[in-house]
Amino acid sequence: MLAQVLSAGRRLLTHSVSGSAEGARQHVGGRRARCAAMLLSLIFCVLVAGIPCRAQSPCQQFVNKIKSLKIERTGLQNDMKDAVAQQKGIIATQIKQLDAQISAEAKKLNNCYRTSDKLAPCMESPDVYYTPPFGSGAGWTVTKGNWDDPVNGHNKDNQNGLQAYAFDFVRDENHDGVGESGKKILAARGGTVYAFVESETGNSSGGGNPPGYTGVGNFLVIKHTDGTFGVYWHLSKDGVLVNLGNTVKRGDVLGLSGNTGNSSTAHIHFDVRTGWSLGYPADKKEYPSIKIHLMDYNHTCWRPKAGDSVLSVFQ
Repeated sequence: MLAQVLSAGRRLLTHSVSGSAEGARQHVGGRRARCAAMLLSLIFCVLVAGIPCRAQSPCQQFVNKIKSLKIERTGLQNDMKDAVAQQKGIIATQIKQLDAQISAEAKKLNNCYRTSDKLAPCMESPDVYYTPPFGSGAGWTVTKGNWDDPVNGHNKDNQNGLQAYAFDFVRDENHDGVGESGKKILAARGGTVYAFVESETGNSSGGGNPPGYTGVGNFLVIKHTDGTFGVYWHLSKDGVLVNLGNTVKRGDVLGLSGNTGNSSTAHIHFDVRTGWSLGYPADKKEYPSIKIHLMDYNHTCWRPKAGDSVLSVFQ
């Protein structure tokens, strides 16, 4: 069976290459060749290399479609360079049509990210339910990872610490070592606004500012459908942009980043807790964080580490 499938792929590839020699249909042959190459690659990975097949994420169909359309567009753009005058008009029209299709699929993908609770199954538990808690733009970096981060981790070497599975994300686009405040913080997962504090101005890092300040700063809590709580820490004063009881979708703007509480520079500290006390911080009752995987623009089922660059799926 494998030999028959491979043979069929080779025939398609051979036909495509020969077809590309026809003047007016050169770009068509090029697309066939690329599709054939992709087919052979897929066959090799699944049947020859033995890579296991698993269920796709609900949004993967749109990701795959966009990738396929972009490959086809790149092929047409390359074909345009060698095309004769009468071919260029036809190819240009096809590129324009592909641009419109890519834009339409991107809107579908964005909506899927916002409305699907589970984003992807993972080979290693847990599955992906979270995206990075910020929007588009480069410059976001993990400065502190989980307890087992080889460089810099929360509750280092203690997987039972309350913040063992937390992440610190810093936006430092100009690379001056100072985090940027006032950046939009997005919901990493949909849920209900459960609690928040936004009245704090103090910073308790490095001895306290003002002196004696020991507060935790401003934070926002989102309750998820499975009873877990996503917590967004160190927000700016009056930086919460939602109300208690609001229902939010993944990607909705929740607030603005800041440097309040125990924070060495402006950043967003994000973790997911097993519970949340409405008496916090006065009652000092905290629940442990849980292991999560993230999906960003370039990764799925990912636990980023200190030093990793992170790019939002919401571009």
